[in-house]
Amino acid sequence: MLQAPESTAQPAGQVSHSNTVAARLMRAIRPGASSPALIRRLGWALLLIAAIFQVSDGLSLGGAGALRGLKDTRVPMYFCIVAYWMIGLPLAWWLGIGLGLGPRWVWVGFVAGLTTAAVLLNARFYYMTRPERVRPLAMQTTISTLPGG
Repeated sequence: MLQAPESTAQPAGQVSHSNTVAARLMRAIRPGASSPALIRRLGWALLLIAAIFQVSDGLSLGGAGALRGLKDTRVPMYFCIVAYWMIGLPLAWWLGIGLGLGPRWVWVGFVAGLTTAAVLLNARFYYMTRPERVRPLAMQTTISTLPGG
């Protein structure tokens, strides 16, 4: 029989070790960037970007799900390829590594790609559900399903 662990809290040694690893990674990525205050500021900046990421992610998932419900999957696939691989990833690399602006700008590039996908997917959904597009389709379905139609 499986037993639940007695405590889920991490021992102080593990937390300290994690902070040391984070400081060493920061030094490897950006030499001279190992002060706890700098790491804390970067952490807060990345959390803010992550919050924006969540909003864009929710909007893009909602748009993709709505389009899937309309059985429209090919065009959204192309939208996502363009948004993630042709906008988000190159922009993240260019800002964060190419210009040397650091990790927060890598994530800004990712958010830009995800926001692009969200806008494109939701715009496609609104286009597909316009009244002048939906009504003729509904009329065709109704007429073709009538007996003798």
